[in-house]
Amino acid sequence: MLANLAMKMTLALAIAAPGNLVDPKQDPDVQPHIARGYFQQTETAKPASSITKERTQKIAQDFLQQFSPLLKEKGLNFAVIVDWDNDWFSAHARFDEKSSSAVLWGGFLRAPGMTEIIIATTLCHELGHLIAGPPLQTISATDNFSTEGQSDFYAGQCLAEFAGKHPEYFRQISFEVRSFCGNNKECGVALEGGLQTVRFMQKWGFEIYKPVSLKERSTPAKKFIANTYPDNQCRLDSFIQRAQCLKNRSEECLPPPCWWPMVMRYPPTQ
Repeated sequence: MLANLAMKMTLALAIAAPGNLVDPKQDPDVQPHIARGYFQQTETAKPASSITKERTQKIAQDFLQQFSPLLKEKGLNFAVIVDWDNDWFSAHARFDEKSSSAVLWGGFLRAPGMTEIIIATTLCHELGHLIAGPPLQTISATDNFSTEGQSDFYAGQCLAEFAGKHPEYFRQISFEVRSFCGNNKECGVALEGGLQTVRFMQKWGFEIYKPVSLKERSTPAKKFIANTYPDNQCRLDSFIQRAQCLKNRSEECLPPPCWWPMVMRYPPTQ
């Protein structure tokens, strides 16, 4: 799950201008929401992104058409639910014995800074919870879900595949991403998705702001992070690692050590 933010949000997706290292909490878009309590966009205070309901539904339709066969192979029906009129800031995955879905709520989609690339990344992350495989969460209610780190790591590959059929959603690749990836389009879309998403979530999240970087890496973990989000730099590290593998066309791609210690076998058998 990106997170269920109907309570106080621990999820954070957002795009700041490339190179903008100002604490997003100082952003005038965010201040009114902090003042009134995170995070429901009411009728009297509803910030608007440039994303429309119709455009979101089109992205969801294209995503569903491309990826639902992966779930059908597992005997599951897959749906993308765009709950535009739900004012809470949330995106999450659902899974039971017969069906699965990725759910996007209107308060999340309308938050300033939302982009088509972030929507695609969110859908890929939620799909990752369902099909990315081990390592899995260890909480009884979600022990059939891939971990947050694994879902981010899968999302980079998913974005490259989605962009292959729908490049219209990935037209704006930043200079810093192009500098990292060169002319490799798969690397570019995987990394841009992760960078925009992490910065967007930093903008609307509760964590103390610390700029993320394509040049730095998060501290290696001593223990496997199973049931929570890694820190924001570590989340970005998963996309960086996947983008690097796509760029180098690596046959073996390992997740970053910030959530999966290097001494552990990957992928694990569960």
